[in-house]
Amino acid sequence: MQRGKSGRRLTVGLVVLCAGASALATASDRPQVDDGYNYVSEPVDVEAAIPGCDSVERPSTSRSFGFATFGGASSYDSPRYPWYSGPKASAMTSSLTEALPSGISVDYAPRSQSFEFQPIDDYSNEDVGELPDGITADDLGGEARASGSLTRAGVTATLSVSVEESTRDVPPCTAGVLDERRRTDDGAVVDLNDTWSEYPGTDEQTVRTYTRSVDAWLPDGSVVRASMSSDVEQWPLTRDDMVTLALEPGLQTTAAVPPGTPSPAPACPSTYDDEGPYVKVTPDMVDAWNSALRSGWPGGVPGLEIDRNLASLEPADTFLSGACATFDLTGPTTTGAVGISISSDNALPVAPDPYDPQYSESLPELTMLADGSVEVITDDWYSSVPMNPTPDDPGGMERYLSVEVTHPSGYAVDVFARGTNPPPVQLLQAIASTPGLDGK
Repeated sequence: MQRGKSGRRLTVGLVVLCAGASALATASDRPQVDDGYNYVSEPVDVEAAIPGCDSVERPSTSRSFGFATFGGASSYDSPRYPWYSGPKASAMTSSLTEALPSGISVDYAPRSQSFEFQPIDDYSNEDVGELPDGITADDLGGEARASGSLTRAGVTATLSVSVEESTRDVPPCTAGVLDERRRTDDGAVVDLNDTWSEYPGTDEQTVRTYTRSVDAWLPDGSVVRASMSSDVEQWPLTRDDMVTLALEPGLQTTAAVPPGTPSPAPACPSTYDDEGPYVKVTPDMVDAWNSALRSGWPGGVPGLEIDRNLASLEPADTFLSGACATFDLTGPTTTGAVGISISSDNALPVAPDPYDPQYSESLPELTMLADGSVEVITDDWYSSVPMNPTPDDPGGMERYLSVEVTHPSGYAVDVFARGTNPPPVQLLQAIASTPGLDGK
């Protein structure tokens, strides 16, 4: 029986933010229905006792609402949340993955979906616009989040973990939002909840989602939330496993960061085209491409310093649609970011129409190579406007230089650079033509 998790929680999307709950005023042994969305949640017995709670409050009546915002910024170094940083995110990622119990395997996925803590959202800047009454920027942002899919003994579920700094009191026990409350010897308060919800899916088939969650309010002011979701009521993590994760010391906002901890590597650029098919990359495919780069560039990039090994390809951020990596290169006359992406199911390019308006500034250069591959060179300028300009990064005009080699196999290798002083096009051509990147 669902009894619930207390406190106002908000679901935050990229563009649309929504919050709210259906009215729950009386005891009910029937599912709770939100008629506006055909959303059904587990029935609630408001008279039931909750283990670990001296008293149980009735859920409040509230209305659903929605609004749009476009000004939120994501950063590892938001001044509003000084406890968080790139090295802090890396340390938390290590703590989370090391705290997973034995027998757990993390499903192959991009880093952003493999329990790497992401930049924190900040909705305090003036571009966000006016927030609804009673809602603050910290209600919408301020959480460091990590997620991924994990499996144990053939059972798979998605796990999400969030961490935030809070000065709010521990909320009271409220019917409909927790099944059990635990207290630890050092003063932590931990709420546990197993529940389900339903909504109409395709072909009028009802979709039920099961959720297992743990919310921990810690003595140092940290709030750690762990939640699993699945379409079957089976879990790779027990309740005690979830509690152990939420109480992991390395996830606390005040936990020290080991000296020398690096920030997460730059985000991997997606190669997915939603208008066509693609081949999902596998660990073996990415390993083979990295092996080719190591063989082709055993000494690194001549004359330039690179912030990490060129053979650092990883699965792309969207649907495992390809592999990619981003690097910082510096040299006597070169600065800026360089990226490599490999994607599948690409048609061989054809010569662009010189009268096409999109090429009014710069016409791509297309060359047929001896093996039947097609090389396309794009050299253009664009305006760069950072979300939060700084003296070190005020924005301005930057050059974009790309060399894309599309092979008859359908695999395309794109090596691109951006900045005021990108490396010479001959270097990008050499990297894009590295043997072994054609998917054969």
